[in-house]
Amino acid sequence: MAILEIKVLKEKIEKVPEDFEIEFTSGKNVFKLGDKFSMNVSEKKITFEKF
Repeated sequence: MAILEIKVLKEKIEKVPEDFEIEFTSGKNVFKLGDKFSMNVSEKKITFEKF
């Protein structure tokens, strides 16, 4: 599976209506994403956390 690039994520996010929720799945569970996330500048990573 390819790594999602920031430019692709930006393109997709811009098209999402305001009333949509963001979720992800582990294969067994579905998690909603909150408004908290962390950015690790030295490793060039953005980490979303489940709530």
